Amino acid sequence: MDTFQQENDLLNELDRVIDWEKTLRPEPFLSTRVWSRIQRMEEDRRSSFFGQKSLRPVLMGVSLVFVMFTGIYLGSLMQTDVSTGEVPIPIELSLLNDAKMESIYLLTQE
Repeated sequence: MDTFQQENDLLNELDRVIDWEKTLRPEPFLSTRVWSRIQRMEEDRRSSFFGQKSLRPVLMGVSLVFVMFTGIYLGSLMQTDVSTGEVPIPIELSLLNDAKMESIYLLTQE
């Protein structure tokens, strides 16, 4: 009987909230104010340091050059040392079986 009373109290409270919301007077220009505030927030975001239109291509170019040089550097680590004939990375890393890591099936499941 206790759960029935709790459900009944909950429904009565819900009815009171609905009746209270029906008495609220709608504001006619609420959507206009909301949209103008959203537009102002987007304009503020665009005017931030990283949001400038002229700065984005520069940052993209710099990051592309950085990635290219990093790749070239990492690729040069695999070359053998001429004087000693040794590879500067451990042999265990070159014998690593990475078939599971490169599985397309795993990539499509995420």
